[in-house]
Amino acid sequence: MGTEAEATSESSAGPDRLDGMHVADSSGSYELVLSGVIFGLFGWWLDRRFGMSPVFVIMFSILGAVGGCLSLFYRYKYRIAQIHEETATLKAAAQHAAEQHAAEQHGGGR
Repeated sequence: MGTEAEATSESSAGPDRLDGMHVADSSGSYELVLSGVIFGLFGWWLDRRFGMSPVFVIMFSILGAVGGCLSLFYRYKYRIAQIHEETATLKAAAQHAAEQHAAEQHGGGR
């Protein structure tokens, strides 16, 4: 009985779990699709209200899709800048540790 509970807890803690960065990564696809759909529905409502052909549907759908793409682009650009900064910090720390280790080796040889 205990092994089933352990297996369940291990499988829920795996990399396929939908929390943290996994949900944040997948939210871009929802944003890209839903922004066009929501803006398109708003355009459809305006078209019905003013009795026009699908001018507003097309216009707002394109506007929503472009807005979704720009949002994803700038979020991606920001995340890449964060990763670059973290990598530079880690490289500097590793270089400092290597220099300190080399100094200890050089000093210990005397």
